[in-house]
Amino acid sequence: MKLFDGLLITLGMYTIVPVPQRSWTERGMRWTMAWLPFVGLIIGGGWLLILWLNLSGFVGSYLSSALLTLWPIIITGGLHIDGLADAADAIGSRRDRETKLRIMKDPTSGPSAILWTVSILLIQLMAWLELLNLWSVDDTILFGRDELGSIALLLLIPCISRIMAGLGVMLLPPARRNGLVKTFRDGLAPAVLPLLIVMAAFVAAGCLLLNLPIGLAALITAMICFVSWLAICSRGFGGVTGDLAGFLIVVSETALLVVVSIFIYLMTSLGGSI
Repeated sequence: MKLFDGLLITLGMYTIVPVPQRSWTERGMRWTMAWLPFVGLIIGGGWLLILWLNLSGFVGSYLSSALLTLWPIIITGGLHIDGLADAADAIGSRRDRETKLRIMKDPTSGPSAILWTVSILLIQLMAWLELLNLWSVDDTILFGRDELGSIALLLLIPCISRIMAGLGVMLLPPARRNGLVKTFRDGLAPAVLPLLIVMAAFVAAGCLLLNLPIGLAALITAMICFVSWLAICSRGFGGVTGDLAGFLIVVSETALLVVVSIFIYLMTSLGGSI
């Protein structure tokens, strides 16, 4: 029951899904980070519905691309894109650690926040549009095993990004002594970290089984994003914050989407199976 309460709290914290307040117990809070990848599955499920509507001819490619781009922002209430903007301003300032932390708490958006946010959304929009245009050419796209594998792999991207964010919060020290991340992490159950590692292993295996070349490219991209983010957090901030976790989620999802779309494009252009 406490584990299920953790799911409800996670949905209440990281999505706009309404949950009963009675589930917000201290014991339930201990398992919230373990349920974070489940939010990724919800996003992936929304993507699947939009893709089906497009590939079935109910919605055009342009509108579908916009919906695919906006769906993660809508279901999360803009939580992670806000973290991206705050972290981008702090990183772009190139100031000392304490100044960066103060900048992240500033409610106003600077030029780096605007540049990063617009660039990320534009890249995601174009990547989805490229994929939908590719798939619209081939009427048999949904009937091949490899094609289904590449689509299923795309739907795992939000799950991968949230597993990395969860691992980052567990592995790095909080950047603020009295910040929300410290309060939140100190209350987590000890089993959360092993659970996230097991999830990471299963998702990695799933990526490789679904489509070996694209899955391998996605995993390498994810590792590059994660290691780079760890370095940014450690050297620039002395630890992790919620905004930095949101930054990782949005940037890694964008990078994975771009890499997967490029590989699908190349393999389709070469006449191979995707």
